[in-house]
Order: sequence, then structure tokens, then C-alpha cells
Amino acid sequence: MAETSTAIKSPNYTDEMVKTAISMYQDLGNEGLDTIAEAVGKNVRSVRSKLVREGIYVASENPATRKIDGPT
Repeated sequence: MAETSTAIKSPNYTDEMVKTAISMYQDLGNEGLDTIAEAVGKNVRSVRSKLVREGIYVASENPATRKIDGPT
């Protein structure tokens, strides 16, 4: 049988870290993710994921590609 763990997980981000990340993101936008990550001591991917979970992050639009007719 599988054992159930009763250990309590500690949060990865403190409330202060979340507030810092959100306020910095509102000022800097997507270009400031490196700066935000450095400020809160996490990597860029983690910060982006946290902002997505908080409902704050807006993905950058990719440039539209043109369809080229002709041989490949």
C-alpha cells in the first residue's frame, strides 16, 4: 500500500515575492522578466509561470509569417 505523506509543503513564493513580481511586471512588462527573476531569486521560467497562475502575464505576440507560394 502507498504511504500518505503528512508533511506540509512550504510555499515557493512568499506573499512579498509575489507582490514584488506583480508590481515589477506591471512596470516592466515581458521585457523585464530577467530583472524580475533576479530580484525575487527565481529563474525566468518560474516567474513567468507564477505570473500566469496569478492571471497577470500576457504572452507576447509572435510576428505573423507570410505564406510563400512556390516550390519548396
